[in-house]
Amino acid sequence: MRATPGSPAAARRAAWSPAMEMAEAELHKERLQAIAEKRKRQTEIEGKRQELDEQILLLQHCKSKVLREKWLLQGIPAGNAEEEEARRRQSEEDEFRVKQLEDNIQRLEQEIQALESEESQISAKEQIILEKLKETEKSFKDFQKSFSNTDGGVGWESVLLKGDEAASDATETSSADMTIKVRSPFSNLILKVHL
Repeated sequence: MRATPGSPAAARRAAWSPAMEMAEAELHKERLQAIAEKRKRQTEIEGKRQELDEQILLLQHCKSKVLREKWLLQGIPAGNAEEEEARRRQSEEDEFRVKQLEDNIQRLEQEIQALESEESQISAKEQIILEKLKETEKSFKDFQKSFSNTDGGVGWESVLLKGDEAASDATETSSADMTIKVRSPFSNLILKVHL
């Protein structure tokens, strides 16, 4: 018994189309891109954190140096004007360096926050894509089950095959069953008709 074009069996067959398979492939591609972007952000965050740690250590060193110089200068009697000018310039340079390091640290902290925010958004996008993939897999399983149920005396089963396990356009018949093996560019599908 064959399924007529308007029958529920024909509608189920048309329900899972190559377009759906391409959509699933596109979802897999988007998920892989999201994973790659997330990993890239994590690498950037790691690099910024290392740079931040280095800047913090350098800042601590510079602050210690400035304090040490001030402490040493307190015990030294006033020298000539030239020596005082050199000490003042050195002190200003050290304080300027400390200010630069503090600004760099603040900038790096903001960059890390921005990258972490981007990573969070990418993770959310990846989760949405993963949910869509699960829905697609569920839809495909439901599609397979719909062919397993009997409809008007005709039962359909579908089984996915891997690689070269399916023969192209081969038909096998047995006493009450007919098996049709079909290879498409997207997957291999076996349809069994129970008569």
